[in-house]
Order: sequence, then structure tokens, then C-alpha cells
Amino acid sequence: MNHTKRKLLSAVLAVVMVFQTAMPTVFAAHGAEQVAKTITGFAALTQTEYALPVGADEDIISHMLTFPETVTATAEYIATEEVMVDSGQSETNLVEKVVSEQVALSVTWESDKTFTTDTKGEFVYIAKLSDADSRTYDLAEGVILPKIIVTVDGAQPMLLETVTSTPTVDT
Repeated sequence: MNHTKRKLLSAVLAVVMVFQTAMPTVFAAHGAEQVAKTITGFAALTQTEYALPVGADEDIISHMLTFPETVTATAEYIATEEVMVDSGQSETNLVEKVVSEQVALSVTWESDKTFTTDTKGEFVYIAKLSDADSRTYDLAEGVILPKIIVTVDGAQPMLLETVTSTPTVDT
């Protein structure tokens, strides 16, 4: 009878040992868990300044003012992983690591004043994150949302950084 108890106890211990060594490996592979995402910077926009003539018509405005619908940001978050410790005891520790990723965020553009081409002026448009993205991401201290400046003056209609056409001269 004593021999049967030992066999049974050995079998139970073997099963327990298998689970102790297998379980942490599974958790380590699938244990990364997000806590909070923070935007640490934005990629440069391809166009940040526009110039329009006073009195520009709707066709010129719609052709020239094309603001991006998404911006690229660098976001960081702290992931926690359960990893095995090589102590021969089948122990695990929680390890935190900073994960950085590039993300495309949906934006709209808002100005603090109503846009008009009737008079000279400068209109600053600041990106506003979509509701879903603003719930997912926080801005790190010192990070500024992208902005676009539209200047209405007496200049010929053209992009400040890129000339879109060559003027013709009548002879």
C-alpha cells in the first residue's frame, strides 16, 4: 500500500512540475499588456504654410488648401511581460519595457478665427485628434500638435514652398 501512495504522489508532482514550467512560457509569449499611450512627437507635414490673395474665389481656395486627414506620430507605452527567471525554481518576474511605434492619427483642423479672404490676415489651423484617438493617446509634456498657417495678402496665389505653375507673359 505504501508503494502505491508513492507512485500516486510521484505522478501528481510530475503533473504539477509540468504545469509550473509550461505556464510561465505561455504567459511570457502572450503577456505584453498596454497601459497608456503617449504621443512623443509628430512627423513633419509636407506643407505647413499657404498664401492666398485677398478676394480669392472658392475654386482657388479649394484647390490650394488641402489639409491632411491624418498625421503620423510617434507613440510610446509601457508594456508589462511575465518572464521566466533562470533560478531552477520555475519562477517568473514582471518586466516593464517602453515600446515605441509610428501611428497614423485621424485629425481635423481648427482655427481660432473664421477664415475669410476679404481682408489680409493670418489664420493658424491646429490639428485636433479624432475622438477615438484622443481617448487612446495623450500628449507628452512639451509636445505641440501640428499646425498650418494660411496667410491672406496681396500676393499672387501660390504655395509658399512649391510653385504650382509658371506665369505666362503676353508679348
